[in-house]
Amino acid sequence: MIGLALNSLRFRKAAFAGAFIALWAAAALVTACGVLLQTGVASSPHPQRYAGAPIVVTGDQSVHVVQYHKGHARHRSRAIDQRAWLPEDAVAKAAAAPGVQKVVPELSFPADLVSPSSGRPLASTPSLGHDWDSAALTPMRIAQGRAPANTGEIVVDAGTAAHARVHVGDTVLVQSAGSPTRYTVTGVTDRGLRGQALLYFSAPEARRLAGHPGQIAAIGVTPASALPAVRDALHGVPYTIRTGDGRGELEFPAASGYRVMLISMGATVGGISLGIAVLVVAGTFTLSIQQRLREFALLRAVAASPKQIRRLLSREVLLLSAVAATIGALSGFGLVALMHRLFVAAGAMPATLPLSLGPFPAIAAAAVTMGAAWVAAQTTAWRVNRVRPVEALGEAVRPPAGTASWARVVGAVCCVGFAGVLIVLGVLHTEKADLPIAFGGVVVAAAAVAVFGAPLARGTVVLTRLTARWSGVGGYLAAESNRADHRRLAAVIAPLSLAVAITCTVVFVYSTLGGAARDQARSGTVGGLVVTGPLGVPADATAAL
Repeated sequence: MIGLALNSLRFRKAAFAGAFIALWAAAALVTACGVLLQTGVASSPHPQRYAGAPIVVTGDQSVHVVQYHKGHARHRSRAIDQRAWLPEDAVAKAAAAPGVQKVVPELSFPADLVSPSSGRPLASTPSLGHDWDSAALTPMRIAQGRAPANTGEIVVDAGTAAHARVHVGDTVLVQSAGSPTRYTVTGVTDRGLRGQALLYFSAPEARRLAGHPGQIAAIGVTPASALPAVRDALHGVPYTIRTGDGRGELEFPAASGYRVMLISMGATVGGISLGIAVLVVAGTFTLSIQQRLREFALLRAVAASPKQIRRLLSREVLLLSAVAATIGALSGFGLVALMHRLFVAAGAMPATLPLSLGPFPAIAAAAVTMGAAWVAAQTTAWRVNRVRPVEALGEAVRPPAGTASWARVVGAVCCVGFAGVLIVLGVLHTEKADLPIAFGGVVVAAAAVAVFGAPLARGTVVLTRLTARWSGVGGYLAAESNRADHRRLAAVIAPLSLAVAITCTVVFVYSTLGGAARDQARSGTVGGLVVTGPLGVPADATAAL
């Protein structure tokens, strides 16, 4: 049976080329989406600014809610992407813990080098200001110049200094909490960090700019063995404590929101691409089987059983899908690397959140793709397995007309479901609820088109016959071929309609949401003039206006 399947694939390369490309693309997309999903579940940013502190403590980075249901209390928490601050006395408590050798507090606040002419940031990454004492958390050292000693002095990290072309002794403009202020660069550090720009101020100036009197952003504790003692010392203080790679979550609190987005996007796009691949493969195999009806009819006439026909088709699809899924799964790693670069460039994903690579997404993508191909082939072969040998010979000469009764029932259910989706979308007014239902409605509508492919193909044949008069000999032959057996045209309508519907949904849903957001912002702005800037408008500008 393997030999027959190999010969069938060898002599029908063109017929199976579409299925091979669809399976390859599906495996690549599912692998890429699996890596994104795994990144959202298991990945976390590597610590950079906190790399020199074995233990990092910040304020409680979660919001806790107690819900009561039928007399039972449910404790729920959700991570926040904003910095939670600690009371300043937590530094003394951590320093007094047994076994603690060193405690370094940190102040962190927005601060950007800006152009004096345009006011635009000079750094290419998000920029934060800190007190120079917290440089020991990295640790950062002075490579040129000296540490800031006065309120009008700063130290710039090496990466930002090179990008902004700043040198020791230069006067720079810094936009922070208040109006843009000029500072003198007294030093440049020995290195820069990926995905963030660092400006170090003197301790009094950093305290003023931070705007949180009596609070600190984080505490670095040494050594790691003091973790239990630090936990006990901070009892009663709302805090979050991390070691190892978990320190990156405290350094980049906004990463939690991106991880949730990656989980949602990976699951949604992976499922949609797999569904499209199933319909494309089903359409390709339907067309292939219809072209081979005489072959199957002869096999049935010479006593081939339906089981043997199914085994032949199974071997063909498994051989084809094994090669396509393997190549596609390996290609998926290159695809997800490209997607990662594009997401980072577009600002949809931070550069500090690394991809979580491993064999499991590729293995799962190959297995799911092969299983989907096998199901699609078995589904399209059901007619060949049911007919008797004599009927098979008759169908090979004249294909049957009409749609099966079960198909009409399924199609009617899909149409009713799509109508229900449209009604629900007209009632809902929340983005989180609308988007999943919209994509689900597209799949339901595509399923109805797939089931009613034959009647739609007959209508298309009428149109092609009308336009064949102006399309020459080729158009006439194509129209007559479709008229002779419209089921071949029906086999390609479903995947094409689904691909077009998904593309239009993705494009127009987000453009519609953007347009609605602009309209709401325009209607909510009641002033005649609006003053804004690349980094916002300082509060001091209100009095000046």
